[in-house]
Amino acid sequence: MIRLQTGLVWPGCAQGEYSVKAKGYFLAVLRWGAADRPFNDWSPFAFVPIDPAGNGTFSFSGGRAIPREATHVWAHCVKDDFTTATDVSAEIPERFLRVPAPDPAAQRFSVLTDLHLSSRPWRVKQALKAAESDVLFLLGDSANDGEQAQFDLFQACIRDAAPEK
Repeated sequence: MIRLQTGLVWPGCAQGEYSVKAKGYFLAVLRWGAADRPFNDWSPFAFVPIDPAGNGTFSFSGGRAIPREATHVWAHCVKDDFTTATDVSAEIPERFLRVPAPDPAAQRFSVLTDLHLSSRPWRVKQALKAAESDVLFLLGDSANDGEQAQFDLFQACIRDAAPEK
């Protein structure tokens, strides 16, 4: 008997622990999929070695997203003599499935560039506060001379003027 379990951490995020119990097998290949099949157009996201006791674990880090269309994780388990491979799946718990996409109409974006902060933070704070948006894109030339003190001051301006963005 083969068992596949997921221990996910955040909704919509693949981060967590995946464990396979498969006595007599040496490898499990993990893929995303639907209830009836793995997705062949997605590459495997893990190759999990299975120890002689039949246990294998993979810890996924980095905050990568679960594909929107995925409802299951599939394990393709290969026997230690290479004669047999068995597929099993585990349903992704509902609370960990995709996070609803934000309504694009409800999002407002601002693009700021060439702020050239040197020693007058009030100008940058004024620009950050004036940007009536949900998201800010800061495209460069944030510091005038590229000195660490200027970048530190720029980060402080963001924390003070737009901490929610």
